[in-house]
Amino acid sequence: MTDECSNSENLFPADNQHEVVEKLETVISQNLEKNLKILEVDEIDINTINAFKENNEQKNCNINNNSTTFASNCSKDIRIVVGLDFGVTYSGFSYCHVDDNQYIHTNCEWPGDTSSLYKTNTVLQYDDEYINVLCWGAQALSKRPGKNRNSKPVELFKLYLGDLPDNLKPKLPIDYKKAITDYLREIGKLIKENIGRSWHGFDYSKNVLLVLTIPAEYSETDKAIMRQCVYNANLIEDKYSGNLQFATESEATAIYCLKDYFKCEIEETFMFVDCGKCTTDLTTRKLVENYLDKVTARIRDFCGSRLINEEFIKFLRERLGNCAIDLLKENNYGQLQFMVEVFRQYIMGPFTGDDKEFQYELDIEEEAPILLQYVSEEIRETMEEI
Repeated sequence: MTDECSNSENLFPADNQHEVVEKLETVISQNLEKNLKILEVDEIDINTINAFKENNEQKNCNINNNSTTFASNCSKDIRIVVGLDFGVTYSGFSYCHVDDNQYIHTNCEWPGDTSSLYKTNTVLQYDDEYINVLCWGAQALSKRPGKNRNSKPVELFKLYLGDLPDNLKPKLPIDYKKAITDYLREIGKLIKENIGRSWHGFDYSKNVLLVLTIPAEYSETDKAIMRQCVYNANLIEDKYSGNLQFATESEATAIYCLKDYFKCEIEETFMFVDCGKCTTDLTTRKLVENYLDKVTARIRDFCGSRLINEEFIKFLRERLGNCAIDLLKENNYGQLQFMVEVFRQYIMGPFTGDDKEFQYELDIEEEAPILLQYVSEEIRETMEEI
């Protein structure tokens, strides 16, 4: 595998490796204790919990600046570490071998997508009965005209976890846990294929540590659901396996930024701003003796960039009529999403506000020809005049 994509994501350069791994050790250790609480949520008997704790204390990664020691201390079995960012709108993963943790592979090749991006869409396309997954990622969402299916893509299912108000949760044709499990299973297949091509002779269930990022506000119940979905997706052999660890998105961001972008003094407080597709999170943390202390403040609101996509659809409604857009959404959802993707790529992305003459002509006949059948005769005449 080439290093074209992975160099920009290298989190372990040689100059400050000791400092970084100390922070990572703290994160993994703290999350082990949090994972034990997940078991209590599931009402597992105390003997099972104690056995799990004893087993994982032996497996807990006591990382230091010697990669060989890291390999031997991480249960003496862990050879590969996978970081999986399972997001609401986009997902991606990176992985490295513990003996060469200065070189992190970041996946940028996705099924049906030739754009070489670090992430792909968190979307599934099912058969008409919503039982079997036909495709996933970018290829499941936006399709050029002529590639229609009866079933609609399933997306935004991660919003059922966390504290999102019910009125903002999407309507799904299937249970959200099935969608999460199916997506993790599909991306898990790609993870296994990639590390299988990079290294031979390893046992995935024993030699791979999976670190899954989650929002900081997730409850123990949310994490229990995620752990169950990961298990059902065949990414861990045992539901209570220590080979699955959770790291909050703010923790992962803090470690990366502290190491590569700025230095923070002991007891100094700093803030991270995470502008996502659905939410914007402001997290304030304090650095204490070379590791991240608990969060001192957190603010979260539902004002992500996805709302800009919704404003674009509102604009289409104003110009083409509600009935036309409703019919397009109901009967040709792929074409609607393809227009949204064109808007995102050619309008929202390049727009900065500096160019007062900035404009883009959206060709309805090219991007969504079926839409012309749905608009009223009056609107069609206006479009032809323009």
